[in-house]
Amino acid sequence: NADAMEAMARTDHIALLEKCLAYCRSQYKDYTCNFMKQERIAGQLSKEQDIEVKFRQSPFSVSLFWTRNSPSGDRLLYVEGEWDNQVLIRPAGLMSIIGTVKRPTDGPETRRAALHPVTDFGFERGLMSLLSVYAQAKKAGDLKQEFGGYAEVAGRKTIVLVRYLPPGDKYPSRKNLTYIDLEYQVPTVIEGYD
Repeated sequence: NADAMEAMARTDHIALLEKCLAYCRSQYKDYTCNFMKQERIAGQLSKEQDIEVKFRQSPFSVSLFWTRNSPSGDRLLYVEGEWDNQVLIRPAGLMSIIGTVKRPTDGPETRRAALHPVTDFGFERGLMSLLSVYAQAKKAGDLKQEFGGYAEVAGRKTIVLVRYLPPGDKYPSRKNLTYIDLEYQVPTVIEGYD
């Protein structure tokens, strides 16, 4: 319930994220969503991208269709264990005449287009990534966390976790805000600042 989530948001983000991860694993096997992202890659802020997503947990599968500002391809498909564990990409624009191409999930072309490979996608793996950074920072004595209050995301009530870490290359971001949907118990917005 919201009171228990707020208590954890005030005192123990790791416990709240672990609770969300357990709920996610028990409730979500597949879903569709609209995904918006904007990243700073190699010092350059990308344009905000809008992506339609279809996701399945087993086998781990991600289908992405860019509806605004595609990086190099407007469609991407990844199915764990298929195509030598590579992604299928349909190039955008005039390059679409060459047809669908295979690319490594962590190759140079995909790294120029995204901070994280498609293999990190989804609520479960996103929560696991957040928990990994929290655990590393806690162990090092670097973790500072606070309750960020409540916010609305797409008309839905969320609880906000704020995490601060020391500057440098040790962590992915110095300040992180995670907005967790109170009903669905998954992050609906993650903001990282350097």
